[in-house]
Amino acid sequence: MKWFRNPCGRHYESLCLLACGALPESQAHELECHLAECAACRQCYHEMKSLAAPLAGWERIFADVEPDPAARRRWARALEAAAAPPSNRRSAPMKVLDRLWLELIWPARRIWAGQVAVWLALALFNFSQAGGREAMPAKSTVPAAEVRQALLERQSQLAELLGQPPLAAAPAEPPRRSPPHQPRSERRATLLCA
Repeated sequence: MKWFRNPCGRHYESLCLLACGALPESQAHELECHLAECAACRQCYHEMKSLAAPLAGWERIFADVEPDPAARRRWARALEAAAAPPSNRRSAPMKVLDRLWLELIWPARRIWAGQVAVWLALALFNFSQAGGREAMPAKSTVPAAEVRQALLERQSQLAELLGQPPLAAAPAEPPRRSPPHQPRSERRATLLCA
């Protein structure tokens, strides 16, 4: 796609190699034909050639330069350090965590990220829904007076089985019912007055 916008862009790397004298003969002929036609590439080639010419004979220029003994020792230490295997300073749990990360999590990182996103969405949804609800006590379908009467009967049966005298049964109160259409505040006032 770049070649359509800049047709000479594909020749740039070849121009660099030609300026340094490293382009094979088979490709050099085609590039020289292009240089004969294109002024912009010709100018670029001459600029590269002027920069590459001083560097072309670097072996001759630096042939008599010798590093001092301190520089040789530094290079030797740097080469030994680069060639030495990495030290095993990491603890065993860290190695296990690294291995788990590389084998389990990293290859499937998009799946894990998706799962985390789903769990966060569910948690936020649950949190937003739980804010409006308050814990409501379960409504008892059995009136309190009937429960009290059943408890007294069980106590008297237990007393008979253990051979103890029966307990005196307290008279059960009839359950008070307020009309369902009456508001709670009025029901409470009715119960307190009675």
